[in-house]
Parts: sequence; C-alpha cells; structure tokens
Amino acid sequence: MSTRRTVHIPIVRPGGHVASHDGAEDRLIEVYTQHYAFDPLTKQEEASSREVDAKARDKDWDRVAAPLRKVGLYQAGCAAASAVRKLGIRQPLTALYQRISRLAWIEGQRLQPAGARGPSEGQSAELGLALVLLMCASGSRHRQIIATGALGGQPHGVLEDDVEVLPVGSLREKLRLVSTLAQHGGLPGVGSGPEMLFFTPRRFEQDGLWSEVETLSEVGQLKEQGVRVVPVERLSQAAAELKALRARHLFHDHLAQATVAALLVLALAGYGWSELRQQPIAMTFLPGGGAALDPEPYQACFSQDGGFYPIPLGREGLARSIPIGETLGWRVQVGEPQSAQRGLAGWLAPERYYIAQVMVSERSRAKVIVPQLAGTEVVTVPPGGIWEWAWQLNEQTENNGLVLLAQAEKPFDPDALRAELVEQFPSAAGSGANGNGAEMDVTAAINFLAGKAPGAATFVIQTVERSMRCNP
Repeated sequence: MSTRRTVHIPIVRPGGHVASHDGAEDRLIEVYTQHYAFDPLTKQEEASSREVDAKARDKDWDRVAAPLRKVGLYQAGCAAASAVRKLGIRQPLTALYQRISRLAWIEGQRLQPAGARGPSEGQSAELGLALVLLMCASGSRHRQIIATGALGGQPHGVLEDDVEVLPVGSLREKLRLVSTLAQHGGLPGVGSGPEMLFFTPRRFEQDGLWSEVETLSEVGQLKEQGVRVVPVERLSQAAAELKALRARHLFHDHLAQATVAALLVLALAGYGWSELRQQPIAMTFLPGGGAALDPEPYQACFSQDGGFYPIPLGREGLARSIPIGETLGWRVQVGEPQSAQRGLAGWLAPERYYIAQVMVSERSRAKVIVPQLAGTEVVTVPPGGIWEWAWQLNEQTENNGLVLLAQAEKPFDPDALRAELVEQFPSAAGSGANGNGAEMDVTAAINFLAGKAPGAATFVIQTVERSMRCNP
C-alpha cells in the first residue's frame, strides 16, 4: 500500500484578489510526501533524490525539507519537521527497527512540492507540512487534507511535548478560496469520497478583534460542500483527528521481524533438536536365544566351526555369574523405531545412535570401549535397532558392572569417559588388583556412568571359578 500523503495549502493575496498585474493569484499549493522504505522511486526521482540528499549532507540541510528549497518553503519545512520530531509518535511494540532507529518514521520521508511555484510567504504552510509528515508516518486513512496555520513553541500549561498552532492572516479569504474551488470542481477528492478535512488555527483576527473560526459562515458552507473545517490549538489535536499518533510498520520493521522470527525458529528448532537428542533413550535387554530365554546378557559359547551359541548365566543367589575368562554376550534394543515415534519426535528422530560399552570391576582396571568395524568406522545402531555384541571377561573373581551407553549427537570419546571415571573413582585405574588400594564401589560407578549419556543399560555380574563352562 502506498504511503503517499498530500496536503493542499491555500495561498491568497492580502485583500483576497484573485489575480493582479504582477501575476500573483490565489491558489492551492500541493505538497506530498512518501516514505522511501515503502514506495519505490522512478529512476528520475531516485536520481533527483540522491542529488538533493547529497547537497543536504554537504550543506547540513534538513533532508526531510530539502526538496522544498526550490519553491521557497524550506524554512517552513524545517519548522514542520522539527515540530513533528518534538511531538513524536508511538512506535508499535513489534516495530523492531524503529525501536533502534527512533526517528526512522520521519527521516525516510521527503517533502516534495507538486509544482514549481511557491508562495510569497511560507509560515502559514507549517501546520500542513507537519500534518502530512504525520499522516505518512502513521498510515492515516486520510490521504489528502487542506491546512493553513503557523507553528509556535510549547503550549502554555501543557506538560507533554506538543506544539502550539498560531493564527495566520487572511483566514476568511482562504476559506472562501477553498469554497470557490470546491464549488467549481477545482478541489481534488471533494465529492468523490469521505469529507475533506481543512485544518486551521482555532482563532483568527479581523479588524483588531479575535474570533473563533467556528463562528464564520464559511465553515457551514464548506461543510455542505464536503469540506469539514477542524480548528485546532495544538499539533497533537490535529494528529489525533487524523489518527496519526502511532507509527506504522516500516519495511525494515517487517524485515527485522522476519529475521528475528527466523532466528527464533532456528533457536527453537536447535533447542528442540538438542532436547530431543538429550531425551532418554530406551535401552532394553533382549533374550539371547537358544536356551538363554531371559531378557538379560548371556554366556556366549563358541563352537568348533567358528559359530557361537548362547547359554544362560549362572546364579549365585540373586546375582548372575559367569566363569572367569569366559565371554559375556548381549542383545539390546536401542531406542524406538522411527515409525513408532509421533509428531515432532518423529521428524527430528536421529538416523542413528552412537554406542559405548564400559566394564567396571571391584579390583580390575575399568575398560571403556567404543565398538568399531573394520578400520576406524565406529559401530552405530539405527533407532529401534538391535545391538548384539560380546566381551571376554577378566581372569579374576570379582563383582563387575556392565554399562552400555547410547547417544545421538556424536561418537563417544573413550579416553575422556575413562578419565572422568578415574577422577571420580581412583580405584577404576586398577590399583586394587594388587592390593594397593580400595576396591571399586561397583554400584556407585554404574550409576555415575549411566548419567553420562541419554541412553544406558546396566547389568551386575560376578566372575567366578565355579559354574559350568562352555563345552568344547
């Protein structure tokens, strides 16, 4: 939607004559503005604007009013721009760019004269120029108005920043000029839509007496012609009538919103991804098969043909046992299949899980292994996949803890994991094997390790001399 807004400023010669021998005549001066962040310029307009802006920077002109120099309204434009900056307008809460660049709503505008002729004096144009800037900045539904009035300082007795609207000369003649133009179709927009607003100072002087503008008969006549006269004492009153006290969103605001929204989405997606990656990973022991029917590790026995078969672990009361030096095997389901995961969890489910196996023992040195295939490729398990592996145990009778770990983000670092374990449990270094240190608290070590990854499966087993060994 275009941001272009227009003000018509009535200019009359003293005495109200329509024309004179010097070529001066009563007329409306048209000035418009638009915000360059919304309305693209033609190549000619862009070149002209660039030239004027360059001059304004070099000569320290007010860039908002600089184009008015060619019609003699520059001083009036400066007064209007200064008044509007003082009055200020509220920025929307979501106008992020304007939160940083507080005056972007006005600094992107340029007051442009529609014709090459200017007035003999420009003070009465100040009110109209200020209002057209506010209309453009706010996106007011009023696209064109008429205005005459000078701007002063801070109104007496008013605490908030505001600007006084001062009386101007020949006000009655200006009302008659607008009425004449409206009657003969010389006033654009009148009669083709909503009523046109004509802003004036509240009072005027005639024959040394001050009167209220509303008492003039011309006000009623203009009302019948579709032009409503709005007398005001302060700039804020006129802005309120135009609903021009709140800035519209600029293109840069939308761009900033889109950028922030994209960053927020990325942050939330990253957070969600990280959280999902850190969500507990279910790890469940499965039966080994054959005679090993319980969902727990088993003893792997190897046959002469190179294969193996599972047999159940021995029992030492409530504890499970396996002969020293034998091989402990397991089958563990890691995570849930992607097809079983719903919603966001299904979309962000990892393609694979990285795994690690740790064995802690009362006296033997702790072992941390990241399973690898041929070469250096680490073993991974797809969600819901089965991790089937085996581990030959120590030649020492003791309590042991098997800890199987899984995570989605990256492979485990076995050296770092073992260093953390030894720092927390010095006996994990194996000093207890020679009787030179305390025995490992296997249960505490298992709990410590299980907290190092989102997925963990643990099992306590005793290595013993007795129990049945595998048959050759």
